Amino acid sequence: MVLSIYLQNNEFEMMKTRVENRIIKQEDEIRNYKNYINDKISSLEAKISRMRREDERFHAHNDD
Repeated sequence: MVLSIYLQNNEFEMMKTRVENRIIKQEDEIRNYKNYINDKISSLEAKISRMRREDERFHAHNDD
């Protein structure tokens, strides 16, 4: 079965623009979320590093 859709003058361009804008918005959201995740990972790595240094200082002090 074939379905024909008749669009008025600008309708196709308006629909195309709407879809493209939605894609751009989704790409921006994905990029922002990836940045958020990378920032969280960096923060946790820094926290772990500080905890390791603190642990090493604690054990070095207790070894005396």
